[in-house]
This record gives sequence, structure tokens and C-alpha cells, in this order.
Amino acid sequence: RNFIDRRQSIERQLQSLGLPYEFVHTYDASDIDATIIQRYFQNGALSPGQQSCALKHLQALRLICERNWERALVLEDDAILGKNFLEGLHAALEESARFDFPHVLLVGSGGNQYTPRKRRVPGQCLYRADKGRLTEAYVLDSQTARLRVEWIERQGISLPIDNLFDRMDRELNIALY
Repeated sequence: RNFIDRRQSIERQLQSLGLPYEFVHTYDASDIDATIIQRYFQNGALSPGQQSCALKHLQALRLICERNWERALVLEDDAILGKNFLEGLHAALEESARFDFPHVLLVGSGGNQYTPRKRRVPGQCLYRADKGRLTEAYVLDSQTARLRVEWIERQGISLPIDNLFDRMDRELNIALY
């Protein structure tokens, strides 16, 4: 709620593409109390900002489960959408329609993480990944979201959310593309 400039930036980008969206304001850093910390964060290693980010992703996953969505795009509020974002997203969704579940499409390039040119094939936009990327932009379905939610409810949150997704996805055999 407090990052007004970031919220306005992502709103402008999504509105210009005609994409419906909603913000997750649950678990803003100022809303996280001792009970929540005790429930999810046993090791005390994460900052309030990291705790908030992780819990917001958890809440987004819960909403995807509750709504039983076939596909949902999760964006962090500081994502910058490229000029061909919508075309790339449509191509990724079309290509991934034949993939087995569970899987996650990592559609962001945060940290300048790209598929190496030597692995790229003309007409293909998705490639199996050995590890995740940052959590600024990803697509998943309710089945995969449920696996992640259940894992967090059992294990808690001990790492920044991008690192935690990496760990749990390996354990849960969630394919990354």
C-alpha cells in the first residue's frame, strides 16, 4: 500500500495492455505481527521486507487455489513489462499447453537471466530450467499453486521467496520453464 509510485507504474503498464489485475495488500510489512512471524518464520533470518514479500506471494498462491484458476500471472509491483510482453506471454501460454503439470513459467528476466543463445531454437520460447529466477513474473495453475501453499504450510519460510521456491520446486518435482 505504501509504495505508491511502484503501484502506479505497474497499473499503467497493465492498463495499457488491457490486463485485469488486483493487488495483494495483505501482509504489508506493517501488518505482520508476532503470531504471523512465529507461524511462518522460525529462524529469524529474513528482514520485514523479505517476510512481507514471501507472505504476499503465499497469499497470491492461495487466491489462485481458491479461484481454481487454470493459469495466473503473478507480478511483483516493480516489474517492468517489455514492449512485446503480451505477445510473449501468449506464445508462452500456447507453447506450455502441452506440458505436464505441475510446472511454472518464469516469464521475467530479473537479474538479466536469459536462456543462453546456443540453447535457443527458432519458434520455441520456453526451455526447461534447472533453477528458478527472481519472482517478479511467473505463471502457474491452481494445482501447482496448491503444492507450493501446502509445502509452505508444512515447512514455513526460511529463505527469501525466490530461493524458497527454488528449493520447494525441486522437492515437489515442479518443472520450471
